[in-house]
Parts: sequence; C-alpha cells; structure tokens
Amino acid sequence: MTVALNARASSGLPLTYERVEVGGAQQACQTVQPNGVVPIVGRGKCLIRISQAGNDSFPPVTRSVEFTLESAVTRYTWQGPDTSSGEDFYLTVARASGSLAAAVRVTAGPCELDAHGERRKEATYPDFTATRDSAGLLRSYRLHGYANLAGAAQVTCTFELTAGDDGNSLNLPEPLYKTVTITP
Repeated sequence: MTVALNARASSGLPLTYERVEVGGAQQACQTVQPNGVVPIVGRGKCLIRISQAGNDSFPPVTRSVEFTLESAVTRYTWQGPDTSSGEDFYLTVARASGSLAAAVRVTAGPCELDAHGERRKEATYPDFTATRDSAGLLRSYRLHGYANLAGAAQVTCTFELTAGDDGNSLNLPEPLYKTVTITP
C-alpha cells in the first residue's frame, strides 16, 4: 500500500521529500520516494517534509505533511500447496503483524475448500485451522481443500483472500490472490 502526496509548487520548481522521525510514535512509513510516493509499512504516524530550494525569483519554502493510519494492511504470505494424498491439498496464509480475520474464496479452477467437512467455494474463519501468537492474535490459517482432478495430472486454482485488519470490519483495499498448481 502506498500514499501519493501529489505535491507541486506554484513556482514550478522541483520539490524534494524527506521522511521525518515522529518521536515516540509508531511509524507508518520508513521512506519516501523522490516522486512523493510513500510506501506504508503499518499503522501509526508518518511525517514528510516537502521542500523547494528556491532560486533568484522564488524563495526557499518548506512544508510538512503528517498523517496517521489507524489501520493498515501488512504483509501476507502464502505457503503451499502441500499435497497429502489424491485430491487433498493444504494452503497456509500468514500475516507478519496484527490479527488476521479472513475469508478465502476459490475464484477460478476446480477446487473447493473444506468447511467443517462440507466442500464449498468459500470459507471463513473458524472454518479452517488457525494459529495464535503469545498475545492471542491470529497469525496464520491452514486451509484444507480438494482439487477435482477428473483424470488430469494437475489442476490450477486461484484463491482470493479478503481480510479485516486486526479483527475489525475494514477490508483490504484490494483482495489478495494466489494461483497455485496442484499436483498429487
């Protein structure tokens, strides 16, 4: 996730961007790109100093932009598929920080997810196995699914992850997708 500052000087002079440390606060950003795009690394505060050097016609100018992200998407990782036998497979989705509230849906391919013994195209927690960290936050899910091979040596399926951040109802800005090839 990024934030584009889209700053411009009425003078037409070039601008420079600098991230400023916000003392004692959790940092939502660690860098700012030369074009003013700020990669978001988590929730917290972000302070960016924008400067115009000035010239013979225009004096130097510096302004600051500060924003706070109450909720932010952090990195999700997918592992698998692990095939156990025949058409069964397992996928693991994990999150680096915060709690993971998720729904997973098959968007393409002949795969289904196991939801308490029922085969479905969509499953939500607690339909799959979860692991928690020492603080009790959900960190990863192990999804059990079935690939309808129908005599094929392998199939390809695409899964969509939608999630709330830290267990609230804020959805990801865009779903995360994972396409996998399942070979028993």
